[in-house]
Amino acid sequence: MNSTSGSAALRAELAKTRQSIDALEGNIRKQVGFLQSTIPLLKPDLDRQFATEEARVRALYDQIPLPLCAPWASEFWDLFKADNDPTPLEYYLYGQVAIQKPDGKYAFRVIYQPLLRAEGAVILLTDNESLERSRALQRDIVLRTATLLPGSSTFTLFDPKGLGATFPFEASLPRTRKAGNTIGETLNTITQDIQRINQRVVGGAGRFLDLPKESRSGESFEIVAVVDFPSAYEREPRALELLTRIGVSGPRAGRHMVLEYNTSSPLPRDFDMKAFENSVVIDCREKSGLLIPDFASHEQIEKLLDQAGASNRQQSSNSFNALASADEMMSASSAERIETPVGERLNILFGKHHASGEVAHGVIAGQVGSGKSHLLHVIISGLTSRYSPEELKLYLLDAKHGVEFKLYKDLPHAEVVSLRTRPAIARKILADFHAEMKRRYELFKDENVNNLAAYRSKTGKVLPRMLMIIDEYQLIFEGDPQAGMDELGPILRMGRAAGTHLLLCAQRFDVEGMRSSNFNEIHLRASLSLAQDYIQTISAFGAEGKRLIRDLAASGELVINAQSGRDGDNHRGAVARLARRDDGQGADDSQQTLETVIEGIVAHAGPQAPRPIMLDGTMASTLADNAFVMKYQLAPPSVEELQRIAATPLRDGGFEERMWTPSGKPIGLWLGRNFDVRSHALCTLRRGRGQNLLMVGARTELRAAMLANMIIGLPSTVAPQEIDLTVIDALDPYLPGGGIVRTAAEYLQGLGANVTIADAEGAEAALTAFADAAHTRQGLLVVCEPDRINALVDGYDPYGAPESGLWATWRDLLRRGSDRSRHVIISAESVPALQSFMNPSRDGRDFIHRVVQQLSADDSMTLFASLAATQIEEMTEHPLAAMYVDLVKGDRARNLFSSYAFNHDIGREQTRELLQQMLDRTFTGVSFVTE
Repeated sequence: MNSTSGSAALRAELAKTRQSIDALEGNIRKQVGFLQSTIPLLKPDLDRQFATEEARVRALYDQIPLPLCAPWASEFWDLFKADNDPTPLEYYLYGQVAIQKPDGKYAFRVIYQPLLRAEGAVILLTDNESLERSRALQRDIVLRTATLLPGSSTFTLFDPKGLGATFPFEASLPRTRKAGNTIGETLNTITQDIQRINQRVVGGAGRFLDLPKESRSGESFEIVAVVDFPSAYEREPRALELLTRIGVSGPRAGRHMVLEYNTSSPLPRDFDMKAFENSVVIDCREKSGLLIPDFASHEQIEKLLDQAGASNRQQSSNSFNALASADEMMSASSAERIETPVGERLNILFGKHHASGEVAHGVIAGQVGSGKSHLLHVIISGLTSRYSPEELKLYLLDAKHGVEFKLYKDLPHAEVVSLRTRPAIARKILADFHAEMKRRYELFKDENVNNLAAYRSKTGKVLPRMLMIIDEYQLIFEGDPQAGMDELGPILRMGRAAGTHLLLCAQRFDVEGMRSSNFNEIHLRASLSLAQDYIQTISAFGAEGKRLIRDLAASGELVINAQSGRDGDNHRGAVARLARRDDGQGADDSQQTLETVIEGIVAHAGPQAPRPIMLDGTMASTLADNAFVMKYQLAPPSVEELQRIAATPLRDGGFEERMWTPSGKPIGLWLGRNFDVRSHALCTLRRGRGQNLLMVGARTELRAAMLANMIIGLPSTVAPQEIDLTVIDALDPYLPGGGIVRTAAEYLQGLGANVTIADAEGAEAALTAFADAAHTRQGLLVVCEPDRINALVDGYDPYGAPESGLWATWRDLLRRGSDRSRHVIISAESVPALQSFMNPSRDGRDFIHRVVQQLSADDSMTLFASLAATQIEEMTEHPLAAMYVDLVKGDRARNLFSSYAFNHDIGREQTRELLQQMLDRTFTGVSFVTE
């Protein structure tokens, strides 16, 4: 930094310099005294002798680093820049005293005394006339320490009479201890810290000062500045005793007291200043002759403390480089545990604990701005650097408005990355994770083992540990707290042995919906800074943990406990630095950014490594997101292969349709993406009574888009050459959704399907031709906006049963057509629109399959005899949401999904032009002409 040599060498040099200065100046005094008394006539020789010795002293003073002695008004501070190699403050320049030379003039000797090297308190002697001199020195010590040790110093400032006036810049200091309700409470907290650090950090090493930085466990030096002693502390219970204990015992633990002792005030009865053993005494009284240097200007203070604050934010215990070794990239085994350091002696661990017990799950709490997102990036980067995708799988869920996890869209370890996650989707993802846990227990049962490590040991199969990280996990409970707890509770209770772990993150430890009995299953507890009035209410940590949390910096510092928050197992420190490429704080050329770390991990895994399932609550799904459709977009797999895929579970890439048999001649209609992790909504029309589809919803263009996507996706389950498609589209081409279904039909025609397209005027002929066609082929009749087709509306008699004509043909087609694999799809905007040509209650029996958008209570009761369709928007919070119900299964088995759009922009109106762009871009190899 600004020192003239390395820290270790400089410490030794400073100690040697001080000893030499003392010896030389003692020699000067002796020689001056001897010569003046015995040979007063040798004044020229005496002057030369003094000048020689003074030059030697000055040469030694010149070795003192400028940061420790440069006056605040010097140019040095104008050019000063804080960095990560702070100047040591073992010794400190307090001022100067005058020494009379033989010629009667004065030379000035610098008072250079121990500060961090002191073995006891630093006591500033003052009186009522000299108070400002001692306080100027107090301010100087605090400012210089904050400037030179920005990331390694904390301040506790006691100013009981001035109420902060002595240290007007306190609020700008990088780190200050949070005061208790009383002086005694704060002093007691400091003594508890001293005991903790002596026992758990220093141990038998000697002193905190002598520990290497990596062994300080993220702890900092602390300056305890005390003014108004003794008068302001006499009535405070135990204050005198605690001040003495801190002054005597604090330096070993890195706690250094600078105490102003006003000799004009009498000491309390039975108290002796000798109680401050090994103290360094500086006499600030005017008669002492001590010259106190001028303090920094207001502008200098602002500048230096702004730099110190910025440096403190950047100076963490380690950069990420120090935590991740390129030589060990993805080489660790997760059989027993997964773990990663996140700072000096700060570890995140899941699985078997090194000391005892197991760490099943974790929770992180931190208020806004505390660095929670940064910590999660360090955790994810650290884990994925150490473990391969075969050893570790991640589920990453961002909150409703978060995009922090977008960076992991190519991370091979990620099974699922969900951005801006909505509550319903969050619960579905949690259900998928829960299903994986249950699947593992079935595997363990088959091998007669009871945990992941035993399974891997017995079978030799690498079954990865799974970690789900949920940012703002309270969203799991929003809208349906019981459903959230039904999925979360079993994982918390049973996830440990299966190697399925949760890391829950929020701004508080207690979130609405989380039961305390389940919280007890969370062993790893980590806290960033929290609101002071909230800390005392938390039950996640004991008294010791709360004290440590109270004194955390506003951002970037962490208290972590892997033993359910018990006192004695807390570790405090700074989170490792891992800069973002565009955050303006970035790393120098030797430091990696988060982006380069992730790019390196992706590159190391190779191009064949899997990529995550990406979900985004503010993006629309498209047919191109359906991997099955994209693979078989021109023709389906063989009959046998299709049957096998249909019977395969959803999480393994199948449809989970066990009734899919060739004899049923099934037709798969892809509706949209389910509100879950892996599946897409599929309506399967089979040979049988009532196997028709009714679609109802006020947003006409969305229904048209849904129909278009159904048609475009048909070739994945039915060969185009084996199907007849008749589309009767009564929607005006200039209205929303106009022309969309026609364009999709023309696309299917280009693949070889037998396609008939008609408008409202040609509806009767097209419907009759479809009904009269040979029944050797599968057929679909799609009727869009039937209430606009006069041939249907005018001939409808709600009380009669026509025996001939179009209505007889229509009724026969609805009731018997699906028995011959000739199915009807009706799309209408409302139940009243349906009532213009059919009785939804009576004729609705011919439509087992129903897809609806949000409906009114009356319409929902008509179609489902329940209010199920009135809750679609509330349960999904998604503008493209719809509901599919198979009446054979009942509305309790209703399926909520996001209907396919033509691109991922959720706000775009669905148009014929947008559909054409999708077809040109994604569904290639087909040429067709549109009118």
